[in-house]
Amino acid sequence: MANINFDHSYTEDIGHKFFKALGRAGFCLAEHQVAHPGKNLCRFIMFKQAGGKKAYLEFVDVGRGGKRVDKPGISLRCEGPLKKYFDSVKKRKGVTANYLHRNYEWKKDAKSKLPGWNFLSFSKPQFKNIYPWFTEYEPRPGVKRPAPKAHPNTASAISGVVLSARAADRPKLEKVFGRSLAGKSVSLGGIQLVVEPANTTRISALVIECKDLKRFMRSSKIKSSVLWQGKDAVIIRNPDRRMWDIVVVE
Repeated sequence: MANINFDHSYTEDIGHKFFKALGRAGFCLAEHQVAHPGKNLCRFIMFKQAGGKKAYLEFVDVGRGGKRVDKPGISLRCEGPLKKYFDSVKKRKGVTANYLHRNYEWKKDAKSKLPGWNFLSFSKPQFKNIYPWFTEYEPRPGVKRPAPKAHPNTASAISGVVLSARAADRPKLEKVFGRSLAGKSVSLGGIQLVVEPANTTRISALVIECKDLKRFMRSSKIKSSVLWQGKDAVIIRNPDRRMWDIVVVE
């Protein structure tokens, strides 16, 4: 069985208002942006994870007439070639998987086979309020992926993803994640997938660790903390209630 890791998660963010608010709260906003088909313009908050890995939050603005992002997405990464993993996934009962390559320079040349992203998505199973898929990044000669910078508010890493899940959806989610979700927590490459029973299946929160919660609260101008899973935490609400919130713990 391939090791499955968390890579990133996106939220729709019209005008990048939430993204900019997080910058004012002391997160370091990545300077680069990426355009995808559908007039989707993406900005990022990057984190350096244990073992030198990277993970990030993605904020998707949608241009006029573009394709709206109606549910949060979670992108996973498998160890080893994604095409090989796709060949095994498509054999699973109840699964219809799709494999797509998109050139990094797709606006200039979308037909030639050039370095780009490889995506594994699912036509079956599908979920009303969550879009899961896999991403693979091909080497890009002469270009390095930007290294995450330190966050002034002491945020240091993404430590968890809170998945609210209907009991009826768990077997379908297990087909996507490639493992049992019977427990309360599953490791995705060191990032914990926290599974909570719910009436609606959705990504309800991303959990971020910080080095100093009091300093984080001063930086983000949050006056009070809450108790979350036995820890002091602060909650940053996403203005789009369809999308995930951010939970910050020390």
